[in-house]
Amino acid sequence: SWWWSQSENKDKVDSILAEDDRADTAEQEQAKMHRKYLAPSNPIVFCHGLMGFDSVKIGLASTPLIEVTHWRGIKEVLQANGCEVLITRVPATSSPSDRAKVLEQRIEEVYAGRAVHLIGHSMGGLDCRWLTTHLASHSFTVLSLTTIATPHRGSSFADHFLSTLGKQNLSSFVSLIDLLPNGGGDGSAFESLTVDAMRSFNDHTPDRAGVRYFSWGATYDPGLIDTWKWPHSVILENEGPNDGLVSVESSKWGTYLGTLTDVNHLDLVGWVNAARYKWASFRGKEIHFKPATFYLGIADLLAREVEGQAPIAGVGRHGGGSGGEAVAAVDLGRRVAGEGSSGVGDHGLGQERRSGGNGKEADDGGASDDDAWDARSDESETFPRPR
Repeated sequence: SWWWSQSENKDKVDSILAEDDRADTAEQEQAKMHRKYLAPSNPIVFCHGLMGFDSVKIGLASTPLIEVTHWRGIKEVLQANGCEVLITRVPATSSPSDRAKVLEQRIEEVYAGRAVHLIGHSMGGLDCRWLTTHLASHSFTVLSLTTIATPHRGSSFADHFLSTLGKQNLSSFVSLIDLLPNGGGDGSAFESLTVDAMRSFNDHTPDRAGVRYFSWGATYDPGLIDTWKWPHSVILENEGPNDGLVSVESSKWGTYLGTLTDVNHLDLVGWVNAARYKWASFRGKEIHFKPATFYLGIADLLAREVEGQAPIAGVGRHGGGSGGEAVAAVDLGRRVAGEGSSGVGDHGLGQERRSGGNGKEADDGGASDDDAWDARSDESETFPRPR
């Protein structure tokens, strides 16, 4: 509360909160969130992607000029709403299997003997899958894994990048990365993210029974001069709509909750470009995605759907009474897509959209083809999970 009450920090938080989650003071905002969003009773562990980190200090070692956090403002907002949060750090460029071992050790240090919810952005989702399926040197239990724009089927840009760079030059490239504050690792991540490598990964990494798997994807249309232009164009040609690094189809795993629109790969961890948001609003094309509100919604979903917490009587976003938990996923999806949460039609967790190992989804029997937030494949066949 003290941190949030500082005017400069409240302004930062407001920039990543949806308008109807804001209030005049930090205390009023927090009270509004407590009424609107549930907090899981078990901890949430955040796991970063390739080249990610927890926080880094930039400047001289003795007098750092600034500290930069990877999940901008998200930890503070969730904690203010009663969530227990751990932000982890693993070797930036190592393979999912090596990163998973570091991740396992860190979670065990903090939450030994407890149950946790994992949230993985990009490659972080693969680390979490490897940990959940293969590692057993821990006493904690994984209740759920939510992946955000994770390349479950690889990224064609990884193949393109390695071909352009030349594998013989990879070690030199990694040496340059190691000079950065967020460096570290042996560089094997780049080959691990190719389409063929991820096909093998999926063949050997089946889902663990008893763990709930959720996923999100995102789409973004870069401008003429845009950081994401090159990777986006490569992936668009080979895989289709994407967020600049990961395609919608590659993002699908477990229960696919929806596709976020006008959202790039870094927006998803709170690195939003305020100028881009203002320009879009000026052109009448407002970007609805707000990272803090998004993760409050995910935490709320985990509390309701995984932990089975009852809606707060009379004020829960999904409404009181029976069926509140059943509509949580679609309600969250519509909310994040900026379409409100009034009515869910035939959608609901009773007809979960399951994404198999080849990226196609099972027919849920209810999603409409013109539903803007729904990113189903055109084909509605049921495919088996990798075994």
